[in-house]
Amino acid sequence: MPRWAPIVIIIGLFVGFAAWYADVTPYRTAGRLVNQRGNVPDVGAPDERQHANYISHLVKERSFPVLKPGSPDLIETYQSHQPPLYYLIAGAMGEPTKATRYLNIIFGVCTIFALYRLGQLAGKSDSAGWACASFGLLPGFVMLNAAITNDALLFALCTTTLATAIDGSLNGWTWKNMLLVGVLAGLALLTKSSALALLPALGIVWLLELRQKSAEPLHLGLGIIALPLAIAAPWFMRNASLYGDPLGLTVFKQAFTGTAQASMFIQELGPIAYWTDWVLWWTLRSFVGAFGYMDIFLPTTLYFVAIGLLLLALMGRLLSSGVEGQERDPRPGLVLGCFFVVVCLLFLQFNMTYFQGQARYLYPAIGPIAVALGVGLTRWFAKKPSVAWMLSAGLLGVLNWYVLSSVLPGEFARRII
Repeated sequence: MPRWAPIVIIIGLFVGFAAWYADVTPYRTAGRLVNQRGNVPDVGAPDERQHANYISHLVKERSFPVLKPGSPDLIETYQSHQPPLYYLIAGAMGEPTKATRYLNIIFGVCTIFALYRLGQLAGKSDSAGWACASFGLLPGFVMLNAAITNDALLFALCTTTLATAIDGSLNGWTWKNMLLVGVLAGLALLTKSSALALLPALGIVWLLELRQKSAEPLHLGLGIIALPLAIAAPWFMRNASLYGDPLGLTVFKQAFTGTAQASMFIQELGPIAYWTDWVLWWTLRSFVGAFGYMDIFLPTTLYFVAIGLLLLALMGRLLSSGVEGQERDPRPGLVLGCFFVVVCLLFLQFNMTYFQGQARYLYPAIGPIAVALGVGLTRWFAKKPSVAWMLSAGLLGVLNWYVLSSVLPGEFARRII
């Protein structure tokens, strides 16, 4: 098999399944929640209606929307605080329609390729890269890349930034890759504020280079840390002037008061039950795949099997220190580990205030997650490492097929009014 064939196959599967999700998921369709309470204006993808409304405002008004807590139309506008990059790109296509979803499939392809590059760098083999890329076929991840949301662009930019930074760290820095890392990170900051998690990871890259003395410290610091902040500075200043803080967190908290409060769950259930039965269990299920407005779930047994197989792949990473007899360089692990920890801390902090046990808040760290799983799986098949990506892509492909053909059509039909 040609060297390029596995990544082409994985990308082909991703595009096919993402297009299928985009087609089967209702667009701007009112309905009812079966496993929760009440009717909702949209039973399709999470927050998609509000992201589409942002694009529509931008197209019609030629200005950025302003989030106004207490506004009577808050249910339609609560994403108005988001940074502008995704909406500018999507708005260039005109008024949002169901077809706007396909833009994020393109961003998803970029993420898949960046996952391949990360795995190749961290695992020191093409086989590890293919295995890492195959975990981009997780149903929950594919589904998000088939909806109108700024998340897909965030995933692509964060993963590509990390891959480019680690490539520079391992293979040498030039002005070109310094500027590329800085621009990518800056664009990520203009996509979603959670991209700030990149800065500590890039700080680790800088500190490692200071220790190695393989790059000019001032130039590297300006390129990969100062440049992203400079790119995002106009938006931060706009927020500070409009909302009173650079990230718009104050107005976000004011607008988010209607969301389920963590304190209510903790008071009623106790902290252990809240963090295990709710946050952990909901997050694990949505990591594999939960659909609609966190209202369509797969059979519990299937979740246990999928989570068990993912843990088994992770064990391969923990039990072995090399791939195909090669020594492991600690730098990729330190950078990816830092980014993963910061994303997790942000997720935990969010759930200390609101109940938001959704893996989409962890997916910005799909790079570190896929590397841990993909390199680990490759190590279980050290004698025939190509088996790893085939096994992962095959199993996840079957799971996507089952979800799309046997679960979602009937479940969405039950919810449409």
